[in-house]
Amino acid sequence: MRSLSLLLFALFTVALSFAVAAPAAIPAAPAPKVQTFRLDQPDGPSFLLVPDTCARDLGCSLVVVSHPRGQTAEHLSGSPAFAAYAEALTRSNFAVLFSNDGGLTPWGVPAALANLTDLQTRSTELFRFNGRTYAFGVSMGGLLALRSAQQGLYPVSGVVLLDAWADLQGAWAIPGRHRAEVEEAYGASGAPSPDLDPMVLAETSSKLPLFIIGSPDDNAVPFGGNGLRLFDRAAEPGISQLVMVSGPHLGGSHFAPALAQRVADFLQQLDRQHQAHQ
Repeated sequence: MRSLSLLLFALFTVALSFAVAAPAAIPAAPAPKVQTFRLDQPDGPSFLLVPDTCARDLGCSLVVVSHPRGQTAEHLSGSPAFAAYAEALTRSNFAVLFSNDGGLTPWGVPAALANLTDLQTRSTELFRFNGRTYAFGVSMGGLLALRSAQQGLYPVSGVVLLDAWADLQGAWAIPGRHRAEVEEAYGASGAPSPDLDPMVLAETSSKLPLFIIGSPDDNAVPFGGNGLRLFDRAAEPGISQLVMVSGPHLGGSHFAPALAQRVADFLQQLDRQHQAHQ
């Protein structure tokens, strides 16, 4: 009897171990190999990241990233913080152009837009381009990203903004370095013309697919007067997303891998919509 009990206990233990055993983990898809191209211009180099899938067998979209005030394409492309966005985008089969934007403090000036147009053309000759370009503006880079969508010389299918300026006249209204930089960039001694301000242009331009990330704790770029206000004016309903985060300007949580993947998913959704209407 004791032997039978031990046998039943052993069989029960084995059965239980099969019942509670965790399923085998499914390995994540390997990250694609990414080739980096350097694109030189008089104001400095820009850098294009191309996943091997885009060079080999897929038609891919281009994401053009415009940098924050006082930075360069080289700085942003090598930033450990922004690496989460670069990885999420390239893993999702987007080519990523880190644009030099015409210098350290262009503030969306028309000459920077002309430089960006040249870079976009040169970039799309280096991989299997599917015809779709997205703009991604970080801080000051939001102005150029929006200008490229509103008045650019190539079609922009959607815009991502991270702690970004959208109100050029609002930036000029801040006394001190901001105002001096804006006046120097635009060659003016007063406020820039309203027809160069993305926030003003949003009143008459077509609605845009927008993914806007911002924080009410941001003391550098007021979220209420930029991201929130722009979303109310310019966001295409049904597809656009507004993501509120916490913490200071360009704080650590604003570069979380999960948030970066949400951006990549948003752009993939736009890609699928465009493909469905072709």
